[in-house]
Amino acid sequence: MQSRRYLFCNQNYRKSPCDRFKEDLDGNEDSDDNEEDEASLNEAAKLLWLTDEEFLQKYRMSRKSFNCILKEIKPCAVFKKLEGKTSPPQTPVANQLMVFLKYVGTEGNGASGPNQRNTFGIGKGSSDVFRPRMTTSILASRDVCCTWPDAEERRELAKLGEIESDFLNYVGIANGTLFPLAFEPDALDAPDCSGRKHGFSITTMIICDYNKKLRYRLAGCPGSCHDNRVYNNTGFVKKPEDCFL
Repeated sequence: MQSRRYLFCNQNYRKSPCDRFKEDLDGNEDSDDNEEDEASLNEAAKLLWLTDEEFLQKYRMSRKSFNCILKEIKPCAVFKKLEGKTSPPQTPVANQLMVFLKYVGTEGNGASGPNQRNTFGIGKGSSDVFRPRMTTSILASRDVCCTWPDAEERRELAKLGEIESDFLNYVGIANGTLFPLAFEPDALDAPDCSGRKHGFSITTMIICDYNKKLRYRLAGCPGSCHDNRVYNNTGFVKKPEDCFL
């Protein structure tokens, strides 16, 4: 019964001979420090496989932003091997981040396991394993990356804003934006997510300071919500003493 528990037998696991991740990051395989070998490489082989524009198109962020996020999430405990566990080592964090970014930046069937395998040469289920790790590590950094300025920093921001744009006593600029959903949510309140600009969407209020740093966000409201309703549910409206005193 154990040997016949599956209706169809799985194929033997096949691993791609090419390192797609390394190609996208630096374009070249590791080579020996041999001057003759180095001289034999043509100029085209020394160029990055993906240009900055192509990298941005594929991963929806620049190389600089990618490296910044990688540095922030790499120490997260979710990527550490548990004591006493004899499982094989994890895929490098950079590779997991690349798979995750391609997943969240692709709509519909393009983000499926088979397509991720074709893109990166990984197992069909690897993307399903990487996503929870990446989500956990990114959310663990939100309280560090998105913080409301204290009294001293608010004074500095207000002074900067007055010098640069003649606006007086402002800390940040708020704007409501819609995140389109690929399909109708499987929920009783799904019609509430139907807004005037997209079929189904989620409304989010975002506040940035003059330095373009994210200071506050309130996400999760259905797409039919007006920006003013979302604004009135923010922490600095409900409890202004926690933000401005």
